[in-house]
Amino acid sequence: MRKICFLSGYFNRFDLNAKSQGGAEYQNYLLKSELEKKNYQVYFISLGDRNEIYRDGNTIIIYIRKKKLTRKLGDNFFLYLPHVNNIINRIRPSIIYQRMSHSWTYAASLYAHKNKIKFIWAAAGEEDVKPFKKDRLHNLLFNFLDHLLARYGQKRADTIIVQAEYQRDLLLKNYNLVADAVIKNYHPLPCEKIERKGQFQIIWVANFSRNKQPHIFVELAKYFEEKKYPITFLMIGRPYNEYKQKMIETDISALNNIQYLGPKDQEFVNRSIAESYLVVNTSILEGFSNVYIQAWLRGTVVYSLNSDPDKLLSEKGLGFCAYGNFQALVAAIENLFTDKEKWFLFSQKCRQYSTENHSIENQISKLLPFFK
Repeated sequence: MRKICFLSGYFNRFDLNAKSQGGAEYQNYLLKSELEKKNYQVYFISLGDRNEIYRDGNTIIIYIRKKKLTRKLGDNFFLYLPHVNNIINRIRPSIIYQRMSHSWTYAASLYAHKNKIKFIWAAAGEEDVKPFKKDRLHNLLFNFLDHLLARYGQKRADTIIVQAEYQRDLLLKNYNLVADAVIKNYHPLPCEKIERKGQFQIIWVANFSRNKQPHIFVELAKYFEEKKYPITFLMIGRPYNEYKQKMIETDISALNNIQYLGPKDQEFVNRSIAESYLVVNTSILEGFSNVYIQAWLRGTVVYSLNSDPDKLLSEKGLGFCAYGNFQALVAAIENLFTDKEKWFLFSQKCRQYSTENHSIENQISKLLPFFK
């Protein structure tokens, strides 16, 4: 039985419905499920709340306890390199796979080169293919060290995979690295009933980090309440910063047209998206959001403040991107609300495109040959 080692950030067991599962981890979950069917032994190395080993069938997850220092100063993955090296040496994998970029990429490349095995590196988002950003000065040195180690490992990967064509272009421009394949994010086809009842509902799904800008969605709700539009706003996602979370929840409680439901499992999220007319994304940076695909598969249109991967929103008719202009986003939502025929045409295009381009069947089939 061949052994495959996944290097993950925070892999929440391997529960499809885990409330705190991030986009990269969810894609890893779907991939490992397909590899298990082909009788691979799958290992995960992940940070966690304690040192432990979790087993289920052909999957073993090895957790490294996150240090208290990093809980305050950021992830600082390089602090765990000795642990990661020891674990990889104990596993002795045939292939190492990583879907994100940090200093463990360095560990993977060293082991793969020394032991003549394959290392597959995949981009998890836009930050993985862009230059280093000096945004957190209190932890600048640690972040830069992590960045340098990650780039060293990327350059020595045997296979490089990106999610979108624009990521392929940025990787070449910024690091002179050529991606071996563009493989889009993949999702199961909907199994829940798709039915929209009652008021026009707009949903936001993300964690409450600074990058996701949840306060902008609250501002949207405030604008439409003041204008007395019969629109319901719904927020789903895990808290991030306790102090800022309280501020946002205070703002939410002052409005009557918005609900924050906290973190929810994938089944609940998919059902809520299927009941909504519109998904709004307010992130500063986004890779290729899983929520976009979850929405499109259910005929839910996507409007975005900044993120337009491969111009799919602006040029392929799958939604709208305001390119940073909040007033343009407001105006576009007002227009869509009053033009139901326009929404219906958008919705049809979304379902057709996503079924053809983002189903597990057509994307995993492109990915699996790299694991031979």
